[in-house]
Amino acid sequence: DGEYRYMRNFGLLDETLGGIQVGNGLHIVGATSGTGKTTFCLNLAMSLVTTSNENIIIISNEQQSLYYKNLLMSIICQVVFKQYSLTRKKVTRNQFTDEEKKVLIQANNFIAEKFDNKIRFLSVPTFNSENICAIIKREKLKNNVGMVVLDTFKFEGNNGGGSSNIAIELVETSRAIDHIATEYKVGVITPVQLLVSQDKVSYLTSSALSNSKQIKETANSVLLMRRVRPFELDKDNTKYF
Repeated sequence: DGEYRYMRNFGLLDETLGGIQVGNGLHIVGATSGTGKTTFCLNLAMSLVTTSNENIIIISNEQQSLYYKNLLMSIICQVVFKQYSLTRKKVTRNQFTDEEKKVLIQANNFIAEKFDNKIRFLSVPTFNSENICAIIKREKLKNNVGMVVLDTFKFEGNNGGGSSNIAIELVETSRAIDHIATEYKVGVITPVQLLVSQDKVSYLTSSALSNSKQIKETANSVLLMRRVRPFELDKDNTKYF
């Protein structure tokens, strides 16, 4: 109720995982394309700020900071101020009614009050494990960062082609990141793309991680996500509901 609507906690996941613990290494969020893994990870970051007062840094090799700002703005506009017309696309296009402008100002002030200097962004040109590890170490020592959102975990391409080389390098990368994160007591949440057809797969396993499935051995937790299909929300469909 009230302003605390923005604290988007996940009760069932908390019960199962014991929470996303700061300081115990790598947490993987695997999802099919368009499922909302970045939104999910941003919600986790917001939750850690509001419940544990953690300092968060988002490291991205795919998006610029404006992408996350627009996403955060649309979340607050909808969840806190109930302005559901202000989707991320609407915020990105920067075309608003007078009523929507008023809500945007409120949301901007709200974000400044709750998240200023608590969630920060850093763009990196390429995914390089050595560089990522150096950033994690620096941010912990300099800014006492408790959690890193690493968007997105991927193959660096240093060992040439071939699926076996890709798998080996991904494991080595995940081990390096998990080691530095554990040593400096920083949690790392990283989205991973699942290479499966979400229309054909109902139950996800680590095999959906494709060439990166071995990284589950180094991860503290692995969450796999897909879209819920309409017939799964039909209460009369006793087989799939």
